[in-house]
This record gives sequence, C-alpha cells and structure tokens, in this order.
Amino acid sequence: MRVLILLFFFFISLSAQISFINEKDCYKDFEIEYFYDQSNTLEVTDLQEKEFKKTTNNFTFGYLDGTTWFKIVLENNSSQEEFLLTFSEVLWKSFNLYQYKNNKWHVDKNGLDIPLNQRSFKSVYPIFRLHIPSGTTQTIYIQGETIAGQLGEFQLCSQEHYFSESTFEALDIYLIFAFSLLSIFILNLYSFFLTKERVYLYYVAYTFVFIIFSAMQSGFYLLFGFNGWNEGLHVVGTFVLVTLIMFSDTFLQLKEHLQIVHKFFQFCIGLFLLFALLIWNNVPYTTLVFNIFSIFFFATLFYATIQTYRRGYVGAKYYLIALIIYSAMMTLMVLTFNAFLEYNFLNRHLFVLGSFIEIIFFTLILANKYRTISQEKIKIQAELLVEKNKNEEELKLAVEERTQELEDAKKELERLVVTDYLTKAKNIRAYREKIVGLLSLYERYKTPFSMIIFDIDDFKAINDTYGHRMGDIVLIELTKLIQRNIRKNDYFFRIGGEEFILLLENTGLDKAEKFAQNLLVMVSNKLSVIKDHQITVSIGLTEVEPNDTEDSIYKRADTFLYKSKNNGKNQVSFE
Repeated sequence: MRVLILLFFFFISLSAQISFINEKDCYKDFEIEYFYDQSNTLEVTDLQEKEFKKTTNNFTFGYLDGTTWFKIVLENNSSQEEFLLTFSEVLWKSFNLYQYKNNKWHVDKNGLDIPLNQRSFKSVYPIFRLHIPSGTTQTIYIQGETIAGQLGEFQLCSQEHYFSESTFEALDIYLIFAFSLLSIFILNLYSFFLTKERVYLYYVAYTFVFIIFSAMQSGFYLLFGFNGWNEGLHVVGTFVLVTLIMFSDTFLQLKEHLQIVHKFFQFCIGLFLLFALLIWNNVPYTTLVFNIFSIFFFATLFYATIQTYRRGYVGAKYYLIALIIYSAMMTLMVLTFNAFLEYNFLNRHLFVLGSFIEIIFFTLILANKYRTISQEKIKIQAELLVEKNKNEEELKLAVEERTQELEDAKKELERLVVTDYLTKAKNIRAYREKIVGLLSLYERYKTPFSMIIFDIDDFKAINDTYGHRMGDIVLIELTKLIQRNIRKNDYFFRIGGEEFILLLENTGLDKAEKFAQNLLVMVSNKLSVIKDHQITVSIGLTEVEPNDTEDSIYKRADTFLYKSKNNGKNQVSFE
C-alpha cells in the first residue's frame, strides 16, 4: 500500500504545476490544474489515473452539469506554516477540499450545502485552513459542483496577512447595495400608499426581489442563519424579470401603445414562472434555455421602449437610458458566467453599479411622476375652488345638467342592453327577465300565459339566393309587422337568427291558437319584401303548466316548432 501511495505522489510531482511558497504574504496569480467529471462519480482516490489540464487561479468554464476537480501542489520554502486558501464565489453547491494526512484522505467540506456554523472557517466564501510545514510539499484537491456558471478565483495567503489586512470584499458592495435598495423600497412603498397606482406597487416588488437577488449573488443571507440555496440565484432571477415585466408594461403603457408587445410580455410572465419551477427542481438545461430566452425578452423591451418614446412618451427616454446602462453591465456578468469573458472583479460585479444606476433612474422617474400627479391634483382642486366661488349657481346647473345627461345615458344603455341591434325588438336578455316574471305571477296567482315560438321558413335559402342584406331586411320588416299587430300586454322578442318568441299574457291556449293562425296568414299575405317570393313562418305553441320552469316551457314550445317544420312548414303545432 505504501508503495502505491509513493508512486501516486511521484506521478503528481511529474504532472502538476507547483506553486512555490516563499516569503510573499499573498499569492494572487498562479497556475492550477483541473479535471471535469461529467459523470459526477469520481472519488479522490480515482484521480491518479486522470489527466488534468492547466488553467490560472482565476477561471470561468461556463455552465457545466458535472463536477470539476482542482489540483494545487504547494511547496513551502518560507518560514510560515499556517495558510488560508480562499475562493471568491459563494454559488457552488459543494466546494470540498481534500488533503492526504496520516495515510488517509481528510475532507474539509464547504459550499452552499454546508451551513455556516458547520464550516471550519465561518465565512460566506469558501475558505480553507492549510498547515504546510516549512520545507515540505503538499497536494490538495478541491471538488466543486454548481448549477451556476463554474467560475471563481483562488488566492493563497498567510493567516497573519489575511487577519491583519483590511480588505474591501464584494460582500461589502452587496451589503451597501442591499441597504440602499431597502431605502428605495420604503420610499416607493410610501408613494404607492399615497397614489394607489399599480406602477409603484410593481416597482416595490421589483426592488424587493432585487434585494433578494443581491443576497443570492453575494451569499450575505447566510449571515442571518439561512441555509444555502443552490438554485436560489436563478430562481430569484426569474422573479426579477417577472417584476421587471410588470413594472415596464405598466410604466410604458404598452397595453395602450403596443398591444402585441403587451401580450408577449404577459406570455413571458407565465414562461418565466415556469422556468422558476423547473430550475427549482433541477431540470437539465433549464438555466441555459432561461438565459437564452432572457436575451429575446430584453431585445423586445428595448424595442418597446424605443417605440414608446417615438410615440411621444418622454418618460420612455429616461427609461431607455437606465436600461442601456443596466443591460451593458449585466451583459458583462452574463458573458463572464458563460465563459465568453475572463473572470475578474469588474466583469463579475460591475452589474451591481449598473443595477444601482438603473434603480436610481427609475426612482427619480417615479418621483417626478408622483410630483407631477400631486401638482396636477393641486392645480385641479384650485381651479375647481375658484370656479365654485366665482359662479356657484352656474356650477350647480352644470352639475344638474350633467347628472341628467348621465341619467339619460344610463336609460339609453339599459334600453340597448335589452334591445336587438338589428330589428330593434327586445332581445334574449329581455326575454329571460320577462319569462321569470310571468312564471312568478303564475306560481302565485295562477295567471295564465302562452308562448309562441316561430321562425322564418327556408331563411338560409333567402340569404343564399338574395344575400344577407336582403335577409336582414326580411327580419326587420317582419319585426315591424308583428309589433303593429300585437296587444300592449303581448311581448315580442328576437332570440337569435331568424327565431322569435311571443309571450301572450292572460291568454289561454285557445286564444293563443287563434292568434298564431292569424299570424301565419298575416305573414304570408302582408310580408311582401321579396318580389315573387312568399315568406312563411312555422310556429310552436304552448301554454304554461304547473311546475313549469324557464327551460321546460321553452323546450316544449321548441319541440312543437320543429314538429311544424317536419310536417311541411307554414303551420302551427301544439297540444
């Protein structure tokens, strides 16, 4: 066994890039080696058979599904023996360091799967303590896995240097950013309560979600005792876009200006929520598809903003400026995550500045909008007060006149609601209201009534032969003929197409039959709309019966109507 171990380290010494440790306090530029395990099955003991590739200590590999193993060989030629290996990213699900000590491998676990209080070094970033005696060489392996882009930077520092040096980390930037967003969140929440306008509510939601997004990016939520969330960055990222869509759609007034874009954005909301669910459940390639579709969304957002500005909406100009700044800096981060740009501090974190500028722009735009709304309200109130003091009586008359206009409009609207648009007869809604009333009277007082259903025979042939315009004229003239020849307590309705209903109040079956027979004769003799073409109707007749409902009496009359149709048309059927 010892021979095998000696051979293992011999081959390591031949292949690995050695990072020499001299009296330098911190190493920020050195080579490491890596091996990509797509199967996620390799153990540290399997690595001696694998061929590692060289890379620098700051790297980006893009989105990979498997595990990446890093190998660093350290030769200590200094007098110091206690070191810290630090890593710049918190987004790795697992980030475990392996050292061979006392004839066995020891693992120091880190990453989002490990709560902060269980880590050997209490930091949101992976940090490992290394004891390397002076004059010795050690080989360490780091096993990393993440659904985010595989990127980051290793640094090797002496403990003395790390704890004595006052450093400004990315975490500090995110904390400042988050607290700034919190103040903006409170400001816009106050504006929403004052104005009750949805655009402020959507912006409050956008700001709140962005605070959570920054917490996921930096890992500062771990400081509050929360467990690590491997999928959190991309899940929350989908909600950032959902709230951005809701805010942008309302602010740019796309429903009024660009209906197609508005509908596309509504579709995007549902799609991004679906992405959130799939990413949460670790569905393969969802993150990649989400990133690609987000590009199309932002392209559409740019188009919508430009078109809205071209249509005269001044606020869209400032929105476009904010969007350009935000998108440019966000693009740096996206390209870095996808391995198109090298990993460095600016490429990775400059989007925070872009986001802050964007949110400040949006806040100023909304603050100006609030100021404008307030000024308009004050101006309107002042004008109304002056007008009232100047001529109160005239205002009173104007109000009364306006009230009368509204009443007239209301009555006209009520009439139109129950009136057929073509024939001006009462429509099916009016029929339903009337039949309910007649059935109620019958139930309480046994007041009889009869129902006549009739339609025009061969009406389709009229439309096909003479055209739909002539068909409309037939319907109109038939309606006029019926309305001229019914009593005041008879109710006439067009319920659809060429089908009509007559409700004969206080009329039994005998009288109703006579009326129906007269109706047949009247239509065939007097409805001379089309030259050399006799127009006839078929009629179904019934009288109300005990326990009748709206459906039952209608179905009975309708059955008799079809009986008349089937028996040759131009006749009355009843029992």
